Amino acid sequence: MKRAVQYRRWLIAALALNLAAIVFLYYKKIDSQIPNRLLVFENGEVELNYNLPISGEWEEEEVKVFNNQKSFNFREPIRMQLKEQGSYKMSLKLFGLIHWKNMEIHVIRKEKLIPGGIPIGIYVKTDGLLVLGTGQVTGEDGLNYEPSLNIVKTGDYIETVNEKKIEETSAFKEMVENSKGKEITLGIRRNKERMKVKIKPVRGNEGEYKLGIWVRQDTQGIGTLTYYTPEGDFGALGHGITDSDTGELIEIEEGNIYQANIINIVKGKQGQPGELVGYINRSNAAMLGELEKNTPCGIFGKNAEIEKKEAYYEPMEIALKQEVKVGKASILCQIDGELKEYEIQIEKLRYNMENANKGMVIRVTDEELLKKTSGIVQGMSGSPILQNGKLVGAVTHVLVQNSAKGYGIFIENMVEY
Repeated sequence: MKRAVQYRRWLIAALALNLAAIVFLYYKKIDSQIPNRLLVFENGEVELNYNLPISGEWEEEEVKVFNNQKSFNFREPIRMQLKEQGSYKMSLKLFGLIHWKNMEIHVIRKEKLIPGGIPIGIYVKTDGLLVLGTGQVTGEDGLNYEPSLNIVKTGDYIETVNEKKIEETSAFKEMVENSKGKEITLGIRRNKERMKVKIKPVRGNEGEYKLGIWVRQDTQGIGTLTYYTPEGDFGALGHGITDSDTGELIEIEEGNIYQANIINIVKGKQGQPGELVGYINRSNAAMLGELEKNTPCGIFGKNAEIEKKEAYYEPMEIALKQEVKVGKASILCQIDGELKEYEIQIEKLRYNMENANKGMVIRVTDEELLKKTSGIVQGMSGSPILQNGKLVGAVTHVLVQNSAKGYGIFIENMVEY
């Protein structure tokens, strides 16, 4: 009898856990399909059709939609038009009763961009010397010292040495050497906060004075231009430039994009991403534009002077994420001297990802591109994604275990920067 009671309790507990799991998975499904934030073009028609038991109510007064409903059910598609630029809030309710979440709706001006697709060389100079890490210094007495331990941290930026601005690693090394072992003051920037720290250099076993700090002043690489405008503004990569050692987004002081020539293609294979190997022409004549911002959603700049490329120099309408559909699309890139489109499949749309540059799951289906690269390779980041005659996003990442698949960013996330 006692065993039977215990068994029933175990079944009830198991049933409760299963129900909780079902509710949680259903919650995640609904949450992933309904964006927390929605962009809408002014005077543009929008159809919301999530086929879920969610209703919405406007929090603002006099929000105008085509049928003038104040609330509506997402199971019944509705065509909506918001006339003025601005921000609105809509309260979403599950089954029309339980508050789910608020959706922010931002009305923006309609925009056209010229798709890029060409390889670019990227050079950026850090805003201060980026600290890669600290380590031991073997002193002239043969003992190991760590003069900068817990004083300077990985990811810090060194701006001054003894109140003098410092911009180059060679000058930093020289100033430490000239200290002759006297305590020096470093002006550092850590998470936007500025502070001063004092460190006493150690004389190494080779006679040079050292702080045990590894620093970097610049970085460069190859990527793909996503778009530019007739006014010369541009965006590229679809993700930020991060330091290979710290993994942190680099704070840039200045930078430029240049012409790049692809000289070799290393195909991707399971567990090892491929890459476009190229040469960056850093002459003034080969400069394509000036960098201004390095963000999680790409790099952006001005004064772009891009050579017109066949049919791809006309401005193209951009698509907001609610317009992007699972299905056929294409990427525009130039990997062997010819700018052309290659077929892909958009397999999944992820509206509420914390990583905004992974909003689309894509797969290369074009046999020609698969033959050339095995899919997505490093250097293709920023390649425009086109669908139904619109610019919808850009390639950002490759899946290491399957180079035919990767991620893309919605173009709206790029243009907002």
